Amino acid sequence: MKQLIISKTMIFIFVLLFVTGFETVFGQENVLIGVTTVVAMLMYLQRDFTVSPWKSLLLLLAFNLSQGVFSQLAVMNPWIGLPINFFAMFMVGYFFTSNIKGPIHIAVGLQYLFLLTNPVPLEDFPLRLSSLAAGAIFIMLVQWLFNRRKLSKRGNRYFLQVCDHLQEKIYRIRDHQSDQELDAAIQSDINEFRKVIYFRRIKGYYLTHEGRVRLKISVCLEKLHLMLSRADVHDCPDEVLKALELELGQMKDYMKHGTGLSDDSLNRLNKALEDYGTAYIVEIISTLTLLRELLVYLHTSKPSELNKVEKVIGIPEGHRNGYQLVKDINRDSARFTYALRLGMTITAAAFMVDYFNIHEGRWIIFTIFSVTQPYYEAAKYRFKERLIGTFMGAAIFIVAFNIFQDTTMRTFLVMLAGYLNSYAVEYRNVVLTVTISALGSAALTSGDPTVLTMRRIVLVLIGIGIGMLANRFILPHGIEKGTRDLMEDYKKVSQELLREVYIYLNERNNAHTINHLFAASTLMEERIRSNNQMLKVSEMDGFLAAQRRLNHAIYEVFLRMQKEDVDVQLFGEIFEELDTIFRSEEEGINEQVSRLYERLYLSKSLEEYVLLKDALRIYKGFRRQACFE
Repeated sequence: MKQLIISKTMIFIFVLLFVTGFETVFGQENVLIGVTTVVAMLMYLQRDFTVSPWKSLLLLLAFNLSQGVFSQLAVMNPWIGLPINFFAMFMVGYFFTSNIKGPIHIAVGLQYLFLLTNPVPLEDFPLRLSSLAAGAIFIMLVQWLFNRRKLSKRGNRYFLQVCDHLQEKIYRIRDHQSDQELDAAIQSDINEFRKVIYFRRIKGYYLTHEGRVRLKISVCLEKLHLMLSRADVHDCPDEVLKALELELGQMKDYMKHGTGLSDDSLNRLNKALEDYGTAYIVEIISTLTLLRELLVYLHTSKPSELNKVEKVIGIPEGHRNGYQLVKDINRDSARFTYALRLGMTITAAAFMVDYFNIHEGRWIIFTIFSVTQPYYEAAKYRFKERLIGTFMGAAIFIVAFNIFQDTTMRTFLVMLAGYLNSYAVEYRNVVLTVTISALGSAALTSGDPTVLTMRRIVLVLIGIGIGMLANRFILPHGIEKGTRDLMEDYKKVSQELLREVYIYLNERNNAHTINHLFAASTLMEERIRSNNQMLKVSEMDGFLAAQRRLNHAIYEVFLRMQKEDVDVQLFGEIFEELDTIFRSEEEGINEQVSRLYERLYLSKSLEEYVLLKDALRIYKGFRRQACFE
């Protein structure tokens, strides 16, 4: 809690200083651009724009300046504003949201609405454009400061955290304790690890050498987690668990200090292999050996080597950014329908406010922007929460401003509400603090607090009413259908992943596609899981767990293929048997699977045995996949 308070307070002070400095340079009329700039700075840190810094800067500059020009043209005449506002808000809703990535459209959407509702005279327009350009530059400066080495810093941090969790898991296994919460923490850290890697792609597709190595490290860590989660882990010899715990400790020390890795733990594992001869121990040794190699490569390679990208082939058509942008232009895309709905509702509201000259009409526009959501169910939730938050904030504001008449004290209350907003998690509480800040700021400069409060409530109710109608009747998109579509896409990723791994066996030039698909599957899983918090489908956790294990098994086969002494013929034979099973009619599948099991029991080496086990995991994964409709 202490650390949370310190970090929130530091951020709040930074925001105040930045906005004050921005106002000093660019004037009171452009202070809100400073506010949206600092919101964008903090929000965009979850993405990594430093992969192509100059390209990112030019795009941000172009978008900011276009917003300035569009808003200035739109306020000249409400009729001219119709097509301009629609286009500007459609761009916000389409280009800054995604069907699988988290949205980052809040800052740019608010910025355009601030520009639209706070126009400047033509003689002050150059200064406004300068402030927008400065905003883009500040965003990229923050990106360069905090995200330039994000992959290394975050990668090391998540590696150490997962190793800590795995050591704790081993302790609990030996002590026969429950570890469900620990499993969730491990999976969360691995997901965050992969998201950092995903957002570090070059041209939205290629991974650097460091990115590829860290993705493999995440797979090795998850492999150890899955092995420790097996039902038969309690039958594992205690010396194996001790050796694994020791090796994880050594790897942590190597990551922190670069100290040498002794062979003591691996020697113990090899001794256990001689004593017990199980495939379980073979898999642990194989995973730890690969993990060692990857860590040594990271530690001994120069930055120039880690930042290299092997572009063996061009980006396939289906994985280009432009292809996805065009593909999402359809009635079934939550992203596209949201962009259309947002553009239409904001355009209509802006026209109404401008045409009828509604005083403080911006509160209608901001409310519509807030409650308009990609999914209808999420919008319904926001309607209710915004209403409750507005009334609660208004009540607190009236009581506080009637008790405290002094301007200094009122200013303090407005700042306190802004500070408390950083702690608000529930949407209702966010609205509550924003309402107090907005009403307080208005009351400090103009008008009776009670009148201001009643006006805001009425305008918010109008905004909610327009938003409700729009989300219900303008291209509504249900969360259940959207989630089902995502589940189908997730299944297709598994199928494509297996197909690409099979191609890799012979052609060896599509590793980037495999890495891209595997990393993207993490974002799909997280979006489905997030949607299910509202849907509450009981079978969803089972579906996601099965899909995750399936994709991991496929990627693990891909890693085995990359070994120098790989038996291409053996891999080819097993892939052919898998292909035969998948192409068989339902009544012939059992016979084909029995042949695979028979080969497993008669396997001539532990390598063949482990690979056959992987093949059977893949088969079972696809069988489970078919059970979820």
